[in-house]
Amino acid sequence: MKQIKIVLSLLLVFSMLIPMSSFALFDDMDDVCVWYSTPTLDGVIDKKDGWSDPVVLNNDTLAVVSHNKQNPIDMNANAYMAYDDSNLYFAAEITEFGENMDFDTLVCPSVLDKAYDGGNFGFDGDVFALTLDVLNMLTNDPANYEKNAPFYCVGFDLDGNASVYHSNGTADEILDAESAEAAVTFTDSGWVFEARVSLDTVVSDICANTGTDVESFDYFSLLFGNVDSKANFVYKSNRFDLEAEEVITYAEYASVADTALDGMPGYMLYGSPVKSFGLTYYLNHEHKASKFFYYESDDDFATFDKEGVRYIICDECGDSYEKQIVPMIPFTDVKAGTWYEEALLRCYNWEYFKGMSETKFGPNVTMTRAMFVQVIANFWGVDTAGYTCDKFTDVKPNHWYYNTVAWAYENGITSGTSDTTFSPNKALTRQEAATLFANVIKLDELYEAPTTEFDAKYTDVDKIASWATESMLWSVENGIISGTSETTLAPTGQATRMQVAQMLCKFEEYVLSLLSEEE
Repeated sequence: MKQIKIVLSLLLVFSMLIPMSSFALFDDMDDVCVWYSTPTLDGVIDKKDGWSDPVVLNNDTLAVVSHNKQNPIDMNANAYMAYDDSNLYFAAEITEFGENMDFDTLVCPSVLDKAYDGGNFGFDGDVFALTLDVLNMLTNDPANYEKNAPFYCVGFDLDGNASVYHSNGTADEILDAESAEAAVTFTDSGWVFEARVSLDTVVSDICANTGTDVESFDYFSLLFGNVDSKANFVYKSNRFDLEAEEVITYAEYASVADTALDGMPGYMLYGSPVKSFGLTYYLNHEHKASKFFYYESDDDFATFDKEGVRYIICDECGDSYEKQIVPMIPFTDVKAGTWYEEALLRCYNWEYFKGMSETKFGPNVTMTRAMFVQVIANFWGVDTAGYTCDKFTDVKPNHWYYNTVAWAYENGITSGTSDTTFSPNKALTRQEAATLFANVIKLDELYEAPTTEFDAKYTDVDKIASWATESMLWSVENGIISGTSETTLAPTGQATRMQVAQMLCKFEEYVLSLLSEEE
């Protein structure tokens, strides 16, 4: 069903997913890949959720740990990132060590419902932030060098609640649950959080900061353009000083010093621009080829006299990423201008049918039952490799159709010709084709029972088997099977490969019409 749904979705809208990314902290650190993932926000960083490898933040990896350059602390933090189709995720494990410091003195909760010191700037308490320059919109424009980059800060209270606030250079506010959320847990030596911010919020913030129209923002470059972006991890630590016996802001650190000279603006938590970001990341999706593809239109089909052009679809993100040339139709036993030409073109280009050989299609060869279930599986986009079945004595694991027959049986598409046989090499009859078509569409609950009776002009209706009567009526009513003459349906007649190709194209039209109605 995947392939036929892909065909329809391309007629409507082709969705994009967020690709894999990578970023690096300074030139001497390894790149860290940020995977497409949707982590569970529970305050427990589980690598199985798809988080990146950690970005290590400590005295060894940071240019400056203590921004105020007074009493620098010994600290460690591991920061992580992830993306999905609508959010940016970031997380950190924060542990700090120092003389005369214990857990009670390390963690200072924020007041989440009012601003810092009664003003309009963020949380009062321990805060971890991610600062972003999306697509280098600040870095690449000298007019923006001294502008503050948008940042997203996570704070928590004594009850273990966590919130996210942001600044886009013009406003500071706590974000609502639709735009952002966070979760926090406490450890023996610090705190751990996971957070997300919607990409719409990120884009809106950077556009507000740079004076860019959101409607004109280049989402494609952001997601698929491999264009550098910049970021900072920033941490403000409030703590209880045992000697002074008071809570003070002991250090504000960033993943880069504000004295760096690379001209990349960033943001410290106290509100003035800095000259550098510590992280460079870019969206660098590594596509994985699936067996699915699409054509921009039927005009791109390969024909008897020209090659075709189609696009491979990524198995991970669903995006198209590779143009593929489809060879001209190679079969010497079919030709242009025949009544089945359109059906042949569709079945060849969409790979519903394979040839009898590299140069022979066998248009007048009788379709066998094994051939037909394989065609149905091809059309429905099913990977049958993992299916097994010991129901039928005439279907063995070494037969080419074994897995496909097993799939068809397991999903109720066929029950065989007896309790123990499938009759794979038996010629397919028209009423069998109708029944199998009806059964396969029931897989996605798309089947609708017929509402009419057979036209009185058909004189051989009485030859339809009782088990096939409804399916034959359904297939005739929906144009999938038509008469072999003005007065005959030939239900027991054998179907050739070209006749089945024609039926399949009519079936495709019917399924697409149903899916269009659902949309």
